Amino acid sequence: ERAPLDIHEVIDDMLLLCNKKHQARKIVLERHYAGDLPKIRAVSDQVKQVILNLLQNAEESMPNEGGKIVISTEKQEDGIKVRIKDTGCGIDQDAMKSVFDPFFTTKSADKGTGLGLSISYGIMQAHGGFIKVESRPDEGSTFTLFFPINPDIA
Repeated sequence: ERAPLDIHEVIDDMLLLCNKKHQARKIVLERHYAGDLPKIRAVSDQVKQVILNLLQNAEESMPNEGGKIVISTEKQEDGIKVRIKDTGCGIDQDAMKSVFDPFFTTKSADKGTGLGLSISYGIMQAHGGFIKVESRPDEGSTFTLFFPINPDIA
């Protein structure tokens, strides 16, 4: 069931889950949160699933120790944007065409099923928003989530 949700709390909860792994791999995390973001109307567990998937993908895209993940939020006139940017290996242009397709993965069979981004795409659509990606090989990736603002919630 959808309920008012503070996106910063959701992000912070998922970062806490990833913290040990990020520290072990020497991944630097930066947060740039916009002030006074309105709450979104969403299913908390589903939004957590999307954020966690993107954080795990960002971490796994870094081939060696080190790297950086930058999370930023921004209020727009009609919604909230969340950006998760990494300094990982990036995604080549051929893979970019299929990145949200079910069962598409660039990972080995024991590392992923190719469902994470497909499910995330469906969750974002079900919430009236979207997910998009910008990436280049060896330059990392930026995933942008857009959640519409519902003026009826405080």
